[in-house]
Amino acid sequence: MSPREKAPPPKDKSIWEEVTHEVDANGGNDLFYPKSNARYIRLRGLERVTLWGNQYGHSLYEVQAYGKLASSLSNKSLNLKNVKIYPNPVSKELFIEGLPQTEKVTLEIFDILGKRLLKKRIRGRERIDLPSEMDASQTYLIHLKGENFREIRKIIVK
Repeated sequence: MSPREKAPPPKDKSIWEEVTHEVDANGGNDLFYPKSNARYIRLRGLERVTLWGNQYGHSLYEVQAYGKLASSLSNKSLNLKNVKIYPNPVSKELFIEGLPQTEKVTLEIFDILGKRLLKKRIRGRERIDLPSEMDASQTYLIHLKGENFREIRKIIVK
């Protein structure tokens, strides 16, 4: 199957669509921009590069996947384009505007490894003091969850 053809999603997590297969890699940076409709990403190292006597296996610095996040939640009561999180990049505090005044929203902040750093209930326009363990020049994820919506945004701490 070519990388551009759509395959059905794996029902049992054992059937996978191969999107990119690289051989004779140089051990440097590689960029791939395949078009694929997928829920899961699996990277598989078949043979390690043994340059400079490296005996420890594969080394992977970063993987990024872009696309629209799918959600089973409806977005009936809130236009998420009106939700503003600023400033970004942020230093010690951030502001969130555009949330409904009548709905309780859960705010969570996660580091890039998935560790939750903050969880609190907010309403409407809110000032958020950032946790002291948030490092400068790092990216964090903000999860906003309400009764009828879920939104994920990125922020950078300066």
